[in-house]
Amino acid sequence: MKWTTLGWLVSLTLISCAGEQISAAEQRLEAPVPGCVADRSQAALIGDSYITGFLSPPLQPELDKLLSAAGLVTGYPNCAVAGAAMAAGGISEPDLIPHQFERALAASSDIRFVIMNGNGNDWLLPAFGKPDCKNMPDAVSNAGCQAIVAAAIATWVELMQRMAASGVRDVIFFGLPHFRPDGLGGLVGNYPNELIDYAHPLEQAACEQALTRTGTLACHYIDLRRFEDIANFSHVVDGSHPSLSAQQNLAREIFRIMQDHCLGQSAGSGCCQIN
Repeated sequence: MKWTTLGWLVSLTLISCAGEQISAAEQRLEAPVPGCVADRSQAALIGDSYITGFLSPPLQPELDKLLSAAGLVTGYPNCAVAGAAMAAGGISEPDLIPHQFERALAASSDIRFVIMNGNGNDWLLPAFGKPDCKNMPDAVSNAGCQAIVAAAIATWVELMQRMAASGVRDVIFFGLPHFRPDGLGGLVGNYPNELIDYAHPLEQAACEQALTRTGTLACHYIDLRRFEDIANFSHVVDGSHPSLSAQQNLAREIFRIMQDHCLGQSAGSGCCQIN
């Protein structure tokens, strides 16, 4: 399957030229009723080490504690791969995040909603021949770095269109918090936060426009910078990967969104569609 960038870039331009502003709240009012989740196979997790854990705690056990306490289905299939990129790069290429969704879909044709992250490894672990943006102080104005971010987000947009066509009704997506620069030009880099800040509004816009583009899929965005400890960087264990407290904060925010928007709920909730 080929994941192209043209469709989303044109769509974004048209929306911008038309001056349309569609908030997440307005998007949700028009969204179809979420599907009930009676079986673990009706949801999925995809993404990178912020879900799987890597020298850091995984997300799913913390989320499952909250779901279990609420009497909801736990143990969603987890197809995330540490180091995975969205469009290119990472350490798992050519196995990219869109391929994770295809594996989840092959295992279950009735996925109601997806929890995911991505896009960061495209520039943190760039493909061969691409600029090392995390070590460039001018990354946000560098055309090569801008192109990496644009390709990652465009691929994610096409992935959401694929999800919508497959019956997925909701996506929860979270963007990166600030890292602690290592000062050594290593894996974390000297200037990682410039592109993190650059990518967030682009990711959020793509998420908030998902229902307008697809007509059936709503996207709920989490900005992990809201929960970070920028003074001490206690939210990252090694400069970039999440600490236990960070994963607990993220799990609570995902659970809040699930409760607020009737995601992962049982038929007894009265807020979701059984079929």
